[in-house]
Amino acid sequence: MRLCAIAFAAVATAVRAATLDSPLQLLTRAGELLPAALEEVESASGGQVTLIASVGGKARGRRLLNALFGTSFPTSLALGGDAPVGGATVTVPSAAPGVVLIDTEGDSQIEDPAAAGASECALAAFSLGIADAVLVHAPCARPSLDVLTHEFERLFVDSLPVMQGPLGEERPGGEKPPEKPSRTMLVYVAQADGDVAKQSAQARAACEAAWAAASVPSPLKGIPFAAYFELVPVLLPSPKYAPDDYELALGELRTTLRSLHADGYGKVGRAERLTTSAGALWAAVTALTGERPDESKLRDSFWISRAYDKALSHSYALLKQISPQVGGGKVCARFGSMAEASLKASLEVFEKGVADASTESAAAVGRAREKLLKALQNDVRELFQKQHRTLTLKTMNSYKAALLKVAARAGRVQKYQQERLRRNSEKAFDSQLATLMVAGIGGASRSELCDAFSRSLTSMATKFVDSPAMQLQAIAAMRRRTGKGQKPPRGVRWGLGLTGAVRNKWGGGQGNLQSFVGWAEGLNSAHLMFANDGAIADSTGSEPPAVRFQPKLNFDVSLF
Repeated sequence: MRLCAIAFAAVATAVRAATLDSPLQLLTRAGELLPAALEEVESASGGQVTLIASVGGKARGRRLLNALFGTSFPTSLALGGDAPVGGATVTVPSAAPGVVLIDTEGDSQIEDPAAAGASECALAAFSLGIADAVLVHAPCARPSLDVLTHEFERLFVDSLPVMQGPLGEERPGGEKPPEKPSRTMLVYVAQADGDVAKQSAQARAACEAAWAAASVPSPLKGIPFAAYFELVPVLLPSPKYAPDDYELALGELRTTLRSLHADGYGKVGRAERLTTSAGALWAAVTALTGERPDESKLRDSFWISRAYDKALSHSYALLKQISPQVGGGKVCARFGSMAEASLKASLEVFEKGVADASTESAAAVGRAREKLLKALQNDVRELFQKQHRTLTLKTMNSYKAALLKVAARAGRVQKYQQERLRRNSEKAFDSQLATLMVAGIGGASRSELCDAFSRSLTSMATKFVDSPAMQLQAIAAMRRRTGKGQKPPRGVRWGLGLTGAVRNKWGGGQGNLQSFVGWAEGLNSAHLMFANDGAIADSTGSEPPAVRFQPKLNFDVSLF
């Protein structure tokens, strides 16, 4: 179990300051808060206070506090004698007037972390909830980006429920709590190793990624990291091999921590509010973590929630590619394949996100998968219904246009014509519907949709045949057939007529095979005759030519 070392510093702006000779017990291993220690701290410091915390350093973190403020925290794994580290102690150092330090560390002998009174999770939430600055120590000598992100993510997940807790609920003199949440300075403490700028950039990237991931299942989703925190990377040189640089870095850090109030940090406010604020916050922490599941269940729950959101976002991004066509009243030819690919890819994103979940969370994973599948199917089903409606209207409009065209030409649509047009429309609907069908979204099958369309088409055609539009087309056709032709306009019009004959001696050449073809449009015409009478002599006694053409020029003169 990872041990936390948390330290708080309160800088008093009043002139009066005192010290405590030795650390006092503030939190017991069982998680009991001792107000007497805070009362002694309040009597030793007055005025405006600022709280500072150091997380994850263990003995290394206590050594840093001793170097910064001249305190005497033990740097071994025991607070005194053979007592194990656990709970919290408080002291006021003489080297820094008005500074209050609280060192806390999760109980090292509790086998079940979920049952710990002053557990790691509870102390982390308490520290970020009350502190104005938190010193976060690197988990190892050279942490990778993934390891660092994981550590920050655990810190944020533990602290999100109460980090903006009840500090502003009770204020002396009827003071109103601040409208905006107080920011916390996160001081990332690590040993300088190589490129310092690269280490700082890595810490900043880890914080941003961890906050974005941890805030997903909370009301703080979408709020930027800078709204609640300011990251200050502090990379300390080796005190053994570079003592001068180490002391210089300590001096800069000491100055930064002492000027927190001047820089606008201050959650607790005045020193006399320390007991009230700490008690209210610890009560809120224990209420939230008293029946808290173990870390594996919390981690699985977070992974499930994050995988669910990622899968939904992935599905929305894919469906967004076809949404403009669907919304624009167009039939997307690849809708079915794209929708199925979206469902499959989104489920794969979810499965990848919960791949590391424990077997104890299998039921929760199954419920989340079922919920996700229903959400994805509802989105795809809504788009499919729009596509089905668009295809139905498009096919019916094409069927109506075909009926109008037949009525305009013949004046009346015969039964066989209507049946042929209906079958063509049904075939067109079925062929396009096949590209829209999406497997696994439920609803009517392809055959059921085709049957429903056929019934709708028959009902519509029965009514449309007697509609005013069809009647007007029938009347227009009747007028064209029975009406008197229009008088041609004045002028001279001409056309070319071409007559031809082809004769050969096929089949004996006695004329037992004859054919005729012709075309005419206005004054232009063309006619061709074919006969196998090439062996029969004409009136002159000679055999007729094999091919003969005769052009004619036609004129139409209208003067009146």
